[in-house]
Amino acid sequence: MKRTVALVAGLAALGVMGWLGSRLSAQQGAAPARPAAPQTRIALLNLNYVIKGYKKYQNFQNEFKAKVMEHENMIKAKATQAETLAKDLQNPSLDATKREAMEKQIRDLKRDVEDMNASARQSLAKLNDEQMVILFKEVRDAAQRHAMANNFELVLHYNDATTQAEYDSAPNIARKMHSTGCMPMYWAQGMDISADVMHALNTHYSKTAPATTPAAGGGR
Repeated sequence: MKRTVALVAGLAALGVMGWLGSRLSAQQGAAPARPAAPQTRIALLNLNYVIKGYKKYQNFQNEFKAKVMEHENMIKAKATQAETLAKDLQNPSLDATKREAMEKQIRDLKRDVEDMNASARQSLAKLNDEQMVILFKEVRDAAQRHAMANNFELVLHYNDATTQAEYDSAPNIARKMHSTGCMPMYWAQGMDISADVMHALNTHYSKTAPATTPAAGGGR
């Protein structure tokens, strides 16, 4: 009896060892599993399209044009005054003292115009730079939020036309031909998130923007 039990136990042990051996052989002989292909989601963003369609940019443009017109009107007033004095100087009956005073006034007005032009260029350039920084940061942050919400791992921005006519225009094509940057020539539908980002920006801005009144005298 004891011999029978020992025999059965030995056979069982041999069976277990054989099973383990076959499993190890199978594992060692099998090809390693191929890692899953990387699934990188990449989005494109037309920065030119987003900026031009952003209502905050459009309001900035209106404010900028109003500032330009304000400076132009002040400069024009000085220039008109100088022109009027120059015409008055043509009067031969003017005495020397008055003529000298008017000539000095004209010189002062011309200097004022030069100073006002320089000041306007400086202040308008500063305003433009400030607005550009604000807009770019807001577009960048909106693109980041959209990418994170839609599982995009990479967002590439580019600058291109916003209408078909502009897209096919000679200047735009020439710019692309001489561009050293990476310009997309084809992309699958859904990769370009420009419209989504612009919509998100305008939705947020419409909730926070102060009320504005239309500018008077817009026609020419």
